[in-house]
Amino acid sequence: MTKRTLASLSASVCALSSLLLGGCPSDPGGGPMDSVDLAQADQAAGPEDMATSLPDLIGAAAPTKVTGFMQPASAFWDASSNAWYISNVVTTNITDPKSFRDSKAFITKVPANLMNPNHAWYPDTATAKLSAPFGMRVQGNKLYIGDIDKLWAIDIANPTTVAPIQSATVAAGGFAGLAGYPAFIIDVALDSTGNVYAADATGGRLLKWSAPFTANSAPAVIVSADTFAGTSGVFVDGTSVIIAEAGVSQLGKTGGISTCNLDGSMRKRVVNSTQNMLAYQGIEKDGGKYLIASPGDKKVYSVDLANGQRTLVRDTAADGATTATDIGWDPVGRVLAVPDTSANVVYFYKL
Repeated sequence: MTKRTLASLSASVCALSSLLLGGCPSDPGGGPMDSVDLAQADQAAGPEDMATSLPDLIGAAAPTKVTGFMQPASAFWDASSNAWYISNVVTTNITDPKSFRDSKAFITKVPANLMNPNHAWYPDTATAKLSAPFGMRVQGNKLYIGDIDKLWAIDIANPTTVAPIQSATVAAGGFAGLAGYPAFIIDVALDSTGNVYAADATGGRLLKWSAPFTANSAPAVIVSADTFAGTSGVFVDGTSVIIAEAGVSQLGKTGGISTCNLDGSMRKRVVNSTQNMLAYQGIEKDGGKYLIASPGDKKVYSVDLANGQRTLVRDTAADGATTATDIGWDPVGRVLAVPDTSANVVYFYKL
C-alpha cells in the first residue's frame, strides 16, 4: 500500500480550511500522550454558543490510540458488522483540493476490540480508486462515502470483488466553483427510506440523491450554493437534517449548526459560533443531544439544539491529539472515535 506523510499541518484541518477558501493555521500540537497503543503498522490484509459547561471527567479512562492510518479523516461505527470504518486521505496536496485526485486513499476496518485493524479492507490497489474519502454512513449492505465530486456505495461483504456504485460527477457550485474548485462532498447521511444527503464543502450547499441510489445518478440541490458558511457535516434525524458549518474566513462568515426539513425547507441557524474558520465538523446523535467536533479548538462537544447549550465532552489536545475531525460514535458501547489526521492515529474514548 502506498504511504505518504504530511510533515506539519493537520491534513483534515488544512483540507477543510482550504476548501472554504481559507488558510491553514499553524498547529502547536497537543499535550503529553496518555493512551494505550494497540495497533502497529500497516496490515497486509439561532442562539450564540453559550458558555461551555464541563462534565466531571475525574477518573475518566484514557483513550485508546490505534495507529497505522494515513491521514485518517472520518470514522463510522457499523453495528451490523461490529466494526469501525476509517477513511484515509493519503495525499501530499491536502492544501489544494483542485489537485486531490491522486488515487492513493484507502478504507480501514477496525474490529470492536480495536485489535489488528485491516488497513487493506478497501486498499489503494482496488480497481475503483479513491482519492479523498470524507464522510461515511452504512445502510443495508452498503458503505456510502463521498469522494470529491462523486458519491460511492461500497459492498461491505465484498468490498474489493463487487464494483462500487458511483454517482455521476457532481457539478461545482457557488463562488468556489467559479474560482475553479470542484464540488467537495465532506460528509454524507441517509434517511429511513434510503435517500442520501451530502454536504458540499466548497459549494456551501446541501445535496440529495433520491432512493434507490444507482450508477451515474445525479443529486438534487435542496439547499442552494453559498447558503451555509462552509458546509462541513450532515446528519439526518427523523424528518430533520442537521448541518455543521465551519465558517468562511475570507467572507467573514462564522460557523454554527443549522437545521432544515428533508426537502431543504424551513432552514434555520440554531447555534452560532464566534469562529469563522474550523468551527464544527461531523455530527453524531447521543440520546436527545448531538456530538460534534470542533477542529479549530480540538474538542468534542455535546450540543442541545433546543437551547444551544454546548457541553465539553473531551479536550482531545489534552490527550495528545492534534486534531478532532469527523467523529464516529457507538451509542450502545458508548465509544467515541476521533481521527487525528496529522498524527496518523485514531483515538477511541469510552464515555
